[in-house]
Amino acid sequence: MKNLLMLAFLTVLFTQIQESVFAQKGLEPAIVILNDGDTLQGFIEVRHTTENAKYCGFRTPLIDSQQEEYTPEDIKGYVINDTKYYASKEVNRNGVREQLFLEYLVKGYANLYYLKEEDGESFFVEKNGEFTELTNSKKVINSDNGLTYMQESNKYKGTLMYLFSDAPEMKNSLQAMKFDTNSMIKATKNYHNAVCDDYACIDYTKSMKKKTWLEPVIGYQFHVLNTNRNESKKDGTALLGLNFRLKNSFDSYQGSFIVGLHYFSNSFSGEYVGLDSRDKTMSYSYDALKILVGGEYSFLPGKIQPYMRLTLNYTRLSNPNVLIQSVSENPLVYDENLELDVQKSQHGVNLNLGVKIYHSSESYLALSFDLGLQRSFHLFNYLERSKQLVYGMTVGYGINLSKNN
Repeated sequence: MKNLLMLAFLTVLFTQIQESVFAQKGLEPAIVILNDGDTLQGFIEVRHTTENAKYCGFRTPLIDSQQEEYTPEDIKGYVINDTKYYASKEVNRNGVREQLFLEYLVKGYANLYYLKEEDGESFFVEKNGEFTELTNSKKVINSDNGLTYMQESNKYKGTLMYLFSDAPEMKNSLQAMKFDTNSMIKATKNYHNAVCDDYACIDYTKSMKKKTWLEPVIGYQFHVLNTNRNESKKDGTALLGLNFRLKNSFDSYQGSFIVGLHYFSNSFSGEYVGLDSRDKTMSYSYDALKILVGGEYSFLPGKIQPYMRLTLNYTRLSNPNVLIQSVSENPLVYDENLELDVQKSQHGVNLNLGVKIYHSSESYLALSFDLGLQRSFHLFNYLERSKQLVYGMTVGYGINLSKNN
């Protein structure tokens, strides 16, 4: 235990020193997304926003590593410090096609991107595979009375009304909107919600951060105990539990870290061969608290997401009630002191195959089939250690605790 604590301390210390060294060089923790979909963990040089659109200076976590320059043609994009997502996109600007890293703001029925340059800023709307640039040029007006003022073209309003014409109820709000990031994000999300019910849009300015989901679950499971007489004993029981799902991904699905706490009661009865080679009848019951730790992978984006979850578990038994009798005319009955001989710890592995049905970006319904294998407890001198097969169904309801969408 001391060695593990020392290893954990040294790991945290090394990570802090590493990030401090890179921060002094103007580098931030980042993920590079390669063209084949693989990712690289490391650090990216934080530059002027204009330069961020053309180059990505990346270093691996090794302190003495050499910096490698990526262009928009080399990679799909990069994520800086879980806060900004830059995607490589080809756009047409004034008749000239160029590949740029654009800051990804909203993913939905229409996608929204942002580009900051020395002489101004632009937004890009991607719809049906076509990119449209939104601009708001300004010019100085000298009035007849000697006053000078700045006039904005407001061209972006007409462009958005054309692009979002299949949501006519938005016309008035588009005419009144400002040319800034918050207004553009709000309009794009409102448009998605107006025309698309199949899946929730993603606000990357908020969804890049870690999300924590609380998932209360109920279910029914069967425990099948294989004894040393090659017999199977099955008992069904209800369970209640809580799962916590931590997601640190820049997409709406894929990987999550899972921690769960489940409670159930169980009982078995049947005949066994004790370690003293005598036939026994045994009945036992117990309450159990199971801790699960593992990972989850969702296969598809959208409202309906099939997923697979693999967890390791540790189960602690409580209130065991054990009765052992010899198969003879004078059965031997053990009292509650036998509780001292009960192995109260179990461990095993669980596989869950299920589907999550999202009501919104804040909640979902989860249905799953569960399959597990447990190393069961044993009673010294009477029952050898055996295995339990566990299977059943669970229903969960996920609630987004982060509330950052």
